[in-house]
Amino acid sequence: MSELDALTAACVDKGLAALDAAQAGARLLVVRARIPAQHREEFIDKATKHLLLAAMSGLTSIEDFTDQRLKRAVYEVEALLRRALKIILSLPPEHRPLFCHVDFSKLPHKDLRACSADGVARSIVGWEGLLQVMVKHIASYTGKSPRVVAHSGRGRNKGDRAKDSYTLRLLLWRLAKEVEAAHGKLTLNRTNESGTWVEALKELQPLFPEIIPKAVPFKMIERLQAGAKKLTR
Repeated sequence: MSELDALTAACVDKGLAALDAAQAGARLLVVRARIPAQHREEFIDKATKHLLLAAMSGLTSIEDFTDQRLKRAVYEVEALLRRALKIILSLPPEHRPLFCHVDFSKLPHKDLRACSADGVARSIVGWEGLLQVMVKHIASYTGKSPRVVAHSGRGRNKGDRAKDSYTLRLLLWRLAKEVEAAHGKLTLNRTNESGTWVEALKELQPLFPEIIPKAVPFKMIERLQAGAKKLTR
């Protein structure tokens, strides 16, 4: 069995365990966030999805690769994909359509002359969107943020974050929005290091030890919760 086959088999087992953990975590959040009865079912479905996505994002980590050549290849390909996307995003919008190709399998007719202009247009694949999908997928291996922005020419681009915090920030942001949307409430007191956010994360941490740290990220939660409240008002 090759290394990739072994990793794939391990991912299946981990995926099933992640689903169980996500469902358990969603039920814990319903209690801690005091979600009203009429919103509980929808909240559990959405919270389960967010928790599962977070868990799945780390199932295949580049740190699991023992083949150093394969590991270097992943990093090199990711860097090239990001660079290509960044270059396209740095162009004026009217110039970006130049970077595309026609997917002939999507043409309504084999004979190009029989196709309408709309039919041809729908078969055009823009490289900007294609590269974004590729970056997002490979970023799930490296743990980095899949976000790529136009190059500013001055240091690290705004939005680039340390890879070890991206998955956590995204998960907490999504959960904070769902709690607000479901008319629930999670509290946080940095002074006393207490609140239902603290209780919820302590209960979730054993279920998702690779994502949720034992030390509560108070500043991160405050910022994300404030943003979620503004968004749902």
